[in-house]
Amino acid sequence: MKLKITYMSGAGNTFTVVDNRNYNFPVDYYTVIAPILCGTLKENAVKTEGLLVVNKPHGDYAFSVDFFNPDGSFSMMCGNGGRCAVRFAIANDFIEIPKQDEDVIFKMAGGVYKANIISENVRLFFPPPIEIRKDIIVQIYNKKVKGTYVNVNSDHFVTNYEENPNLMEKSFDDFCIDTFASPIRFHEDFKPKGVNVNIYLIKSRKELWLRTYERGVEAETGACGTGALSTMLTALSKNEIELPVKIIPPSKSPLVVDVKGEFPDNIEYLVLEGNAEIKKVTEIEIPDNYKQIESLNT
Repeated sequence: MKLKITYMSGAGNTFTVVDNRNYNFPVDYYTVIAPILCGTLKENAVKTEGLLVVNKPHGDYAFSVDFFNPDGSFSMMCGNGGRCAVRFAIANDFIEIPKQDEDVIFKMAGGVYKANIISENVRLFFPPPIEIRKDIIVQIYNKKVKGTYVNVNSDHFVTNYEENPNLMEKSFDDFCIDTFASPIRFHEDFKPKGVNVNIYLIKSRKELWLRTYERGVEAETGACGTGALSTMLTALSKNEIELPVKIIPPSKSPLVVDVKGEFPDNIEYLVLEGNAEIKKVTEIEIPDNYKQIESLNT
């Protein structure tokens, strides 16, 4: 059968998006089919960094979103994915075009989120972080790496590039993130789920550069929204930045992040803003049943 899909980018973080009103497929189906839709099974396929399934309005919410990594893993929050889902919902008549600063309220990853449209950007509001643990030490390759664990409904380990002399043998843009991040992502201390791994470089008190290795992608991504928020919270806890701060990911498409309220004890909400755009609408051929799909995945 043919499935209509939309390719989107949120600050360079790429997604395959499906309007599930057309299909009403269950979550289990998308868990199996995510590798196909994200292009991981064919060498010449369009590869994306996640799958967004946008579902019909639910109760008081304009729509709900299910996010899947390319490996089919599910249930975590994706900040840039949430922002793309809002842009997609407007383009596909889930909701009317909101006025400036009018809230769009939707469900995703077990939580309720709201967003605003700011010209070409989508601004997404997060609740306060679930957990921040400073001065975490993990050992890889017989060397200690110091960082911060942050949970913003997605788990992250964050470390400063300049505090890791083994990385500084090469420039920030050139060090091998896979070699450094993979053993942290799978480290015993973060089992069973593992963590996303973020390495940041301070350019000024108003700008950070960020590289993120994402679990479920098992590679560096063009950008990571929850990684940007986690990195902001880490740098803020160390008095390295002033808010709001600009985050520059590998895509070079900036994200602006902020905290409203008093950090760290009285945070009202977190802010993630950046562009979200539709790249292409097309169709993809998928097998008609689970057994055919599972045979492709093995």
